[in-house]
Amino acid sequence: MELKNGIIIDGVLHELVNTNSEACCDGCSLYSICYQSILICYTLGGDIFVSRGKVTDIKIDKEE
Repeated sequence: MELKNGIIIDGVLHELVNTNSEACCDGCSLYSICYQSILICYTLGGDIFVSRGKVTDIKIDKEE
């Protein structure tokens, strides 16, 4: 799975998505952390974060 915008917190991947509608913070997987005071999603240019589950292995392609 390739991911462009995401945050790993406590081993759980949260992906930033654009919903193309009015975003509701209640549906964000980081609502308990952000709670409309930081607006992490707005700062990064998305609508809400969606939990994608536990991270088991991270592979990084290095540019040469």
